[in-house]
Formats: sequence, C-alpha cells, structure tokens
Amino acid sequence: MYKVSFIIPVQNEEKYISGCLESIFNSTYRNIEVIVVDNGSTDNTKEMLLPYLDRITYIFRDSGGIASARNLGFEKSNGKLLAFVDADDITGKMRIELQVKKMLENEKLGMVFCGCTYINDNGSFLHGVGRFPEFDKAKFIGMMFEKNRILSISTTLIRRNVLEDVGVFDESLPFLEDYDLWLRIGRKYPVDYIDLPITRIRKHSDNYRKKWKNTKELEKQILLKHDLREIASSLAMVYDNEEDFRVSFGKILLKTGNRIEAVKNFVKALKLNPDNFEAHFLIGNYYFENKEIDRAVVSYKRCLRINPQHAECRNNLGVLLYYKGDIANSRMEFEKAKSIKSNFVDAEFNLSCIRKNSGIHKLRLHI
Repeated sequence: MYKVSFIIPVQNEEKYISGCLESIFNSTYRNIEVIVVDNGSTDNTKEMLLPYLDRITYIFRDSGGIASARNLGFEKSNGKLLAFVDADDITGKMRIELQVKKMLENEKLGMVFCGCTYINDNGSFLHGVGRFPEFDKAKFIGMMFEKNRILSISTTLIRRNVLEDVGVFDESLPFLEDYDLWLRIGRKYPVDYIDLPITRIRKHSDNYRKKWKNTKELEKQILLKHDLREIASSLAMVYDNEEDFRVSFGKILLKTGNRIEAVKNFVKALKLNPDNFEAHFLIGNYYFENKEIDRAVVSYKRCLRINPQHAECRNNLGVLLYYKGDIANSRMEFEKAKSIKSNFVDAEFNLSCIRKNSGIHKLRLHI
C-alpha cells in the first residue's frame, strides 16, 4: 500500500494545528508520514506540537512563504502520494482511503481531489457544500483555465512522480500557487474527482478582505504561462457550441489583458444570440475597466433585463451606482445580490463598506 506524505505549513496556528493533526491520525488510512514546516511561529504553535513530536517530522525555520514551505516538506518526504494540507483544515476520516483507492484503480492518474464542507473560526459548520458535480475528466483542464474549481489544496492527493515531472510550487507567487500547479498537472496528467464532502475547510471571517487586490494580476500571470491557442483548444472540449465558447474564451482574454479581442468574442456571441446575458455582463466589465461608466451601466442593465437573477451583475451595478452618488439604489442592488446568492462575499463586503462609509475605492467589483 502506498505511503502518503502529509505536508503541513504552519505559522502561528496554535488554535488549529492540534485539530488538524488529530484528524489526520484518526484517518482510516494508516500508512502515512506527517511533515510540519513551521515558518517562524511566534505564538504557542511549537508547544502545541510537543505531544506529536514522536509521530511527526517537525522543521522550524525563521521565515519563508507558504509555497517554499510546501516545497521543503516535499523535499523531506518519501511517500509516493502527497497530501498538502492547510494547518487549520480538518481531514475527513475516509478521505485518504477513498483517494488512494482511486489512484490504485488507475495508475495513470496524476491527482485526485474531493468535495468539502466549510467551518468557521470556531469549527461550526457553515451553510453550503463545496462540490464540482459537473466534473468531467476530458473537460477538466478547459474548465480549470476558466477558473480554479479545486476549492482547497486540502482536498487533493498527488502522485510524487507527477510533482517531480511538472515541477514544484512556484515560490514567486505569494498565493494562487496551488492553482498554478493544478494547471500544470492537468495539462499533462488525468485528474479524477470524488463527489463527496470528505474534508472540512476553514473559512475565516476576514478571508475575503485579504489578497483580493492582487488576485487579478496573479491570475493573469499564471494564465500567461500557457499559450492562448492551447487554452482555446481546451475550451473547445468543454463547449460544443460557438456561442458559449466565445463567452468563455472572451473571459480568459479579459483576464490576460487582451481586452479588445475579448470584446470581439463577446460581440460574436451576441450576434449568435442577442439575449446572451453573460456577454452583456462581461462587456459591462470591459467598459468599467475602460472607465466608461455610463456604457457599463447600460450593459449591466441589459444583462439584468434578460436575467434579473444575475447576482454578480447586480453587485457590479451597485458599485457603479455608488460611484455615481446613488447610494440608496447602490445598497438595494447589493441587498438583491445577497438575496439571490447566499454567502455572496463581494456583495456582503460592499454592504459593509457602505455601512462604514469606506468610499468607492474600497468597493469590490466581480470580474
């Protein structure tokens, strides 16, 4: 039976690391090793690890990023399968057993991931389950180019030889380093999915306030590592009609800075179907980024006339109404967006900004 190496970066995780480790040691799969890489914790993390030192490999270093911590753990590991886990997450009792079974059934698989549930700071379950029910092996890489469908690194199991082949985590990326790796794996190896919520991912109350400003630029940087023709070919596997393909490819062109070409694709989609609300929404995003606010408002309203339940469009229209000084209707659009889409982080964040009178520069557009 394959050995599984759990690799856990920590930094000031005194509150959560014990729960993380207990869940791993309570797993039904026993052939494991656990490597904890401490990035210079200044709290009581080290003291919390003392009861586990006979069962883990503990590496302390003064500082370092999360990608380099994972890479160091990989270097020190010897398992044929790798489970990278965030120190505040909880591994489901049967997760590894089920994922190893998938690996044994197909020796060509490079990675297996699973669904998840969500917990808050205190460990209570949050509303909703993280799933990827539309998963299709043949369409996986195309769908991943659209957006990261793997909800957490803590849901994944990777073959060691695959990581050796495609390369380790990119240490130049302050975050999204996992998304970058998933794309490199998906390009070369089959990936499979278990549609069961067999791990628990912790969502902190301030998660959405962090990192957002730089996410778009990093996503652009990651996507530009791949040839646009390759991306288009992968998307053609996902969509069997030109209208949907044009919208999807246009989104990626927007993300990579090819804005004029993106709009050309949206216009082609609208020629095929003038009621394609997503194309109207994305053209609105283009106008917003081009600082053509009135045109953006027109495009968003066209989208909403066709699909009044488009939560992201209502959120963005709310941002523009706030920009134009219409605070009351701006708040109303954010409230509608929240009612349409539960746990809509962007709309909730924007409402909190209005309550705090934080100003337009703080509001969050959904791009």
